Amino acid sequence: MATQEFFLECKLAPGLAPASYASAQTGAAVDSTGWEATTYILDVGAWTSGAMTGVKLQECATLGGTYTDVAASDMVTDFPGAGIVGATTNNTQYKVAYTGSRPFTKLVTIGTQTVIFGAFALLTSPRDLGGALL
Repeated sequence: MATQEFFLECKLAPGLAPASYASAQTGAAVDSTGWEATTYILDVGAWTSGAMTGVKLQECATLGGTYTDVAASDMVTDFPGAGIVGATTNNTQYKVAYTGSRPFTKLVTIGTQTVIFGAFALLTSPRDLGGALL
């Protein structure tokens, strides 16, 4: 039984629209200004062919600036080391958390796969609840 909720303590932001992708993808920029934590949820559906060999995050200080790859020390993930390569790793959700200090991030997939997937960012731990009581 649920005894607590965190509706005011989180926000969802689009990362990659759900679709059948056949190449590497770069998601939309997510603005985490005002939030302490950003975690991308990658929802992987049916795998057809090829391999999604990895995921990475890119970061930037400004929305329209130049994005650079996030250092491994600023990212935590449960994405499988071998990637999405077949039926044993599809139809699953994976997390990619950003622990760096830049306000703007993007999720990037690596590989030449034919996989149905989408992603969103879960922003948590707001810096200011605007007077709301928890």
